[in-house]
Amino acid sequence: MIILILFISGCSSQYTLNIDGENIEENINFTVDKEKFVEEELAPDQGIYSSSTLDYLKNSDIKALYNEDKYKFEKNLNDDGNILQVELNYKYLENQLEDSNFLNSCFENKEIIEENDSIKIHLTGKFYCLGENSDAMEFVISTKNKVDHANIDYNIFDNKFTWYIDGTNKDNVDIEIEILKKSKLSYYGTIAIVSIAILGVIILTMVAVAKISNRKNVNEI
Repeated sequence: MIILILFISGCSSQYTLNIDGENIEENINFTVDKEKFVEEELAPDQGIYSSSTLDYLKNSDIKALYNEDKYKFEKNLNDDGNILQVELNYKYLENQLEDSNFLNSCFENKEIIEENDSIKIHLTGKFYCLGENSDAMEFVISTKNKVDHANIDYNIFDNKFTWYIDGTNKDNVDIEIEILKKSKLSYYGTIAIVSIAILGVIILTMVAVAKISNRKNVNEI
């Protein structure tokens, strides 16, 4: 159903994965042009433009995980005349990200490795969730954590990595990133503490060596 919802999106959409420490939250924003819907299905390949689909989107729960029905998105709707704005949110539990309904449904190839200290995401191949009525999708990973690797530039002002998926690249998408589960503050704070400890050991060692050297000199005199 998540593919269906994104196909009926009337313009640009945004998918955001927020990673804060070990907390992971998914956010999907898109708009629907209600004028495109009809009372009856036009044809098998146009059946998404029906009143029943719109009713489902407005009144039914949407599952967040691919093979689990009990985990649902938190859904917020803003009905502004002919335009319906939709926002879906889900906070992942530990090791649930690989079962994301969106990531499993929309990408041809998906590799998600979530370990104790890091998360690796690699999405390639065709992107199935961009309909012909959609201009583009922004795929955003927002994090203040330490990032080991990403195949896109980082926007330092808003802590975001952004990939744009449109008609020019939807058949050959390549999104890759590896993120530590520690925030930058925690990561560099740990490095600072270790560095200070090492520096302290070096200073104490130098002082001890100096004292021993002084004692030897006194004894020789």
